[in-house]
Amino acid sequence: MQSLRDKLISAGLVTDAPKTQEESAAPRKNRKRRSAAPREVAPGTNLELMKLTEAHRVRGDTRGGEEFQYELRDGELRKMLVTREIAHGLTAGRMAIVESGEPGRCLLVHRDAVEPVAAIDPAAIRYFNGDGTQS
Repeated sequence: MQSLRDKLISAGLVTDAPKTQEESAAPRKNRKRRSAAPREVAPGTNLELMKLTEAHRVRGDTRGGEEFQYELRDGELRKMLVTREIAHGLTAGRMAIVESGEPGRCLLVHRDAVEPVAAIDPAAIRYFNGDGTQS
């Protein structure tokens, strides 16, 4: 039985000679280095809000079968499909839905992020049940 390497050699797709260290390192040397400069940011992006929401966002799998609706700045209703635990956390005031800093994107964050988000942009809070009572 032929090995895969033997089949590739017989097909002429690879050479029989092993690569030297110089040959194998050559492609790495020719790669372009990534620039340390920041990438372009979309218009309307709030970097301070992005950093804050990323640090406080709810991690893990939040998608589920519970439909949770919230309102955008322009009055449009959006829905987010969340787990039952997340839905209970939102109605109990343990979590909030806030704008991420990127236009049109909202995230789930923990309650402790609400005050710092409000300090940056109070209108970025899309849903927060501050008193913890169901409405």
